[in-house]
Amino acid sequence: MLACHRLWMTSRPFPTLPIAPRYPQLSTPWDRVFFALLLLSLVAALKFWRPAVVFFLAGLLFFVLADQNRIQAWLYRSHETSG
Repeated sequence: MLACHRLWMTSRPFPTLPIAPRYPQLSTPWDRVFFALLLLSLVAALKFWRPAVVFFLAGLLFFVLADQNRIQAWLYRSHETSG
């Protein structure tokens, strides 16, 4: 996730592709906060395994449903370096 952190942000050069037209999108400062919370939940999983992993997986699902391009990080990275 750190290698392709710009993919997880809402503000970027190409539009998002949500699962449904009215699916909620996080605005610019909140997408960074939520991304940081997801990463912190992985660290918290060292001590609080089950709640931290559940939060991480639910947050990841929220992010992926908000933009289906996030599933294909390899496509984003290759497009970014070739252009």
